[in-house]
Order: sequence, then structure tokens, then C-alpha cells
Amino acid sequence: MYLEQKLDFIIKELNKLREENQELKEIIEGDLTTRAAVRKYLNISQPTMQKYLASGVFIQDTHFYIDGEDRMVFIPRAIRELKANGFKPKRQQTQSDIASSVLKNMGVKIA
Repeated sequence: MYLEQKLDFIIKELNKLREENQELKEIIEGDLTTRAAVRKYLNISQPTMQKYLASGVFIQDTHFYIDGEDRMVFIPRAIRELKANGFKPKRQQTQSDIASSVLKNMGVKIA
């Protein structure tokens, strides 16, 4: 019984430390609800932010929502998860990609 009590105590202390760590992260990272804060946190430019919004890296109601005043509000936990898991925009197929595919299907070798 004594060992179980010690383990319970250790688990409770670890959970407290996790919560404190999360609070410190939020303080250090700042308010991740605005475009500017998210750009700074992810170290991306304004054009990259626009590209990520257009390409579906940032998903409405997952990474952000539109508030009652038609402002985009980012969801801090989702932004942190996105950064932790890595993020890349979905590559859109270009005319060059399509032309290359057609030529390849026609048997034309492309250098």
C-alpha cells in the first residue's frame, strides 16, 4: 500500500508540472489568437500565411474560427499541435505538372 501511495503522489506531481509547463508556454508564446501572433510563433511571412490559409493548412473551425465581428480568431491549442506535428501546404498541381504527365503518358521522355 505504501508504494501505491508514493506512485499516486508522483503521478499527481507530474500532472501539476505538466499544467504549469503548459501555462508557462502560453505566457512565453503569447496570445496565439491573432494572425500576427501565429505568424511570429510559426516563423512565417504574411504571404506564407495567406498561402497556408488558401491551401488548407489552416482549417476553419479546427485551427481558427470567425467571430461575431467577422474576425479570424486562431485556436491556440490547435496552432501548437500544428507546429508540433509539422505542417506543409498541400501542393497544387501546376500546368507544368499536367503537361509533364500528358507527355509522359504519350511516351515522350522528359529530361
